Amino acid sequence: MAYFAPNVNQTTGAAIPNFYQGVTYLSKVIVPEIFAPYFQVRTAEKSQVLQSGIAQSNSQLVSFASGAGQTYHMPFFNDLSGDDDVIQEGTDITVSNINAQQEICVVLNRAKGWGAGYLARMESGDDLMNRIGTLVSDWWARRHQAILLSVLNAMFRYDPAGTGTAGWGEIRDTHLVDESANTAGFSPNMIIDAMGKLGDASGNLAAMVMHSAIYHSLTKQDMIDYERPSETSIAWPTYLGKRIIVDDACTSERPGVFRTYLFQAGAIQMGMGNIPPRDAVETDRDTLLSEDLLVTRQRMIFHPKGFRWSGPVNPTNADLAAPASWDRVIEDKLVSMVALECLPA
Repeated sequence: MAYFAPNVNQTTGAAIPNFYQGVTYLSKVIVPEIFAPYFQVRTAEKSQVLQSGIAQSNSQLVSFASGAGQTYHMPFFNDLSGDDDVIQEGTDITVSNINAQQEICVVLNRAKGWGAGYLARMESGDDLMNRIGTLVSDWWARRHQAILLSVLNAMFRYDPAGTGTAGWGEIRDTHLVDESANTAGFSPNMIIDAMGKLGDASGNLAAMVMHSAIYHSLTKQDMIDYERPSETSIAWPTYLGKRIIVDDACTSERPGVFRTYLFQAGAIQMGMGNIPPRDAVETDRDTLLSEDLLVTRQRMIFHPKGFRWSGPVNPTNADLAAPASWDRVIEDKLVSMVALECLPA
């Protein structure tokens, strides 16, 4: 049986309206070579993680993610230490070693497909590709934020079994202030205490991610300022000059205890792979179901600066959130993030 009604009634000869006139299928609207770079740029524009400076695009990681491997090694030299020598005749100068370390990053291979139930209709003059691009880019921006929070969970995770266990955050002991026992709940001074974990480097903190309960506590105390980069842009909330991202996924392993994260700019190094447009964006149509299909794929790296990946290749978010998947390879004072755990006010 044909899906489409004929143009003429075979019995009466009367014209039959074609209900499918004006229908635009996704495969006609989505041109991968145009849509792929379009939605990738839109995703970057929508990403609060990128716009806040928490994550910074790294050309080396872009190159890695555009290649064929799954993990990449990035060697670096530790900062030099030791005192200077007083030059004295007959006394040798002390020679110190220059020690090398290496970070290891892992590539994330992710995809998502959507079905346009029945068909995608468009009225004359509507920019369907623009509308779809906005939906897709918004979705990927939210998923990038979920990836970031998975990495942060590995850094600061709480394990009731105690410190040193496999479930204990990699830098929880050194870079987190735990105020969960304070029944009075959140106070702004707690954030300042968390900033103090970085000592004289605390002035480099540029952004924070917090639960809405903590954000509203600051708002009630009239401690939130707003910055508007341009007249046409949305105002950003800030506290102590640091941009705020509000995400209700900022919880902890203990019910009712919220975790707030603070970052230096570039704490997360990011690389979006340049994959072929027809791999990045693909359309298809299931004729039997009368359904248009849109599939998008991304190959990317989200790497916390100063750490080495030791987990599985092609990891899930659960793998990223496991403390055992990461090893710190830089000194404590060079770590570029801190956290606070507390009850709401």
